[in-house]
Parts: sequence; C-alpha cells; structure tokens
Amino acid sequence: MGYRYITDDIETVVIKMNYYIKKMQDKKQNVPCSEVYFLCGTASEINVQLLDKSADSTHKYRKYPLVMLRTPSPDAMLTGMVDDSLNIAIVNQATKPGLKTHERMELVFKPILFPLYDLFARAIRNVGIFTWEGERDSLPGQRIIIPCYGNSLEGSAQNKFSDPLDAIELVDLKLNQTINNCII
Repeated sequence: MGYRYITDDIETVVIKMNYYIKKMQDKKQNVPCSEVYFLCGTASEINVQLLDKSADSTHKYRKYPLVMLRTPSPDAMLTGMVDDSLNIAIVNQATKPGLKTHERMELVFKPILFPLYDLFARAIRNVGIFTWEGERDSLPGQRIIIPCYGNSLEGSAQNKFSDPLDAIELVDLKLNQTINNCII
C-alpha cells in the first residue's frame, strides 16, 4: 500500500518553505530568517532534541525558527484517503525573557512568526501532498498565538520546553492525503 508518512510529508513542507526563503533571498526580498528547521515527537522528545542541539557546537545556533509536528497525530483510513488531524507549532526562540506580549508581537511575531505562518500555508497548499475541506486560502484548524510557549504560564505547562519560545500553534489541522493503491 502506498501509505505516506506524515512526518516525511511535513518535513517536505518545511523543505518547500526553505525553497521559498532562498528564492526571496535571490530576489533581494525581505525574509523572516535564513532557514527553517523541523522536529517531530512529543513535547518532551522535542525538548530533549533541542537540548542536544544546544550542547553541540555545530548545531547550537541551528534550532530556530522551527516547525514542530507534535505527536501523537491521529489519522483515520478512509476509502482511498488518510484523514490526518495534526498539531503543529511554528516557534522561534524569544529574543529576551521577560518581554511583554506587545513587545513580543513587535520583535518576534510580526517580523518572523507571522511571515513564517504565511510561508507554511503557501508551502502546504503547493507541495501537492495534501487536500482539505473548505477554502484553499485558509488552513483548516485553529490558529493560536502563544507568547511564552512552553513556559508554565497560563495553562501551557504540558508544553514545557527549556528554551523561552514564542509560537503560532495550529491545533487540529485536518488534512487529507490520497493513498496510492496501485500494484506494479
């Protein structure tokens, strides 16, 4: 069966985002960052991966901005389709701990995270892997703006990360993938 692995497919979306960033750089356009990274797993697994990168002199500064695919990711097998329900976070390390929300909006969200969200949406539309119900211009799911993502503030203790992060989380992102049942 031609089942697709969601981790590989979201990583393909991130590769497409980096392609767009490179094209923007080539055209001397303003870009939110020079590269986007990808990790998947539970919150604690991702935190361990980030801590490992922090300890590695080569990867220490190659962690953020980051697209996280949070697992588990439930899916349902439908006739000829896989119906995914994903939790994805687009995160960036906070510029300074202790910033107020309006400062985070100006320093992190407006110049980095909102443009990355737009690139993510563009990449997921154009990568040719996913379909969804509703308008193609908007992603199906709930978008949540989270200053101080993963800190034990305001009920987010279950998302604990060691680095101070800001995030746009996409909750219950409902995407479909076609299954190729061809036998050769």
